[in-house]
Amino acid sequence: MEAELWFGDLVSFLANVMPDVNRKELPACMTVQRVYSMYREAMQKGGNKPLQMTQFRRMWQRRFPEVIIPKILERLVLNTLEKRPAFCYRIIKA
Repeated sequence: MEAELWFGDLVSFLANVMPDVNRKELPACMTVQRVYSMYREAMQKGGNKPLQMTQFRRMWQRRFPEVIIPKILERLVLNTLEKRPAFCYRIIKA
């Protein structure tokens, strides 16, 4: 399926692979709508009929469940935890 090939290429190119868990993170600045718009535009330029948004989301959830778009706040907390764990512990504990 063309959508799966396109999405797999996008993930290979943009996603950060998390080594400790089976997860691939697309950049936090992206949204599902933005990814779909990129896909739709690529399909139309290639002369192919794109999937509808609901079909695209279903394909993503079923074929690529490990691919997520992290929330910016979640990423900020995780980065801070890695760099300053004692600081974060005090905030969480308080």
